[in-house]
Amino acid sequence: MNPVPAIRDEFYAEAARLPETQEAFDAQKGLFRTWRSDPRFEAYWSVLDELLSRTFDHVCKWAAAAAAARGLRDYNFDAWRNQREYDLKHAHDHLP
Repeated sequence: MNPVPAIRDEFYAEAARLPETQEAFDAQKGLFRTWRSDPRFEAYWSVLDELLSRTFDHVCKWAAAAAAARGLRDYNFDAWRNQREYDLKHAHDHLP
């Protein structure tokens, strides 16, 4: 079954959203329960089952991980790698 693009886009936009409050989380779960019985969302029912089994604490952990990943966006991994190579190369260069 090929989902309608508008349904697909609506589903993925909401499924990717991580609610920040218990009230927003409860509202999202209500929407997911509605979609779980809507035949237009049948292609996503197994994913909806997983989304409905989440707890708010679980979502908060994912939100924290997503925020940490966004914080790495400007991190200079090349500089870290270069410094690591230098440190390894000169690890035994000690003054007498």
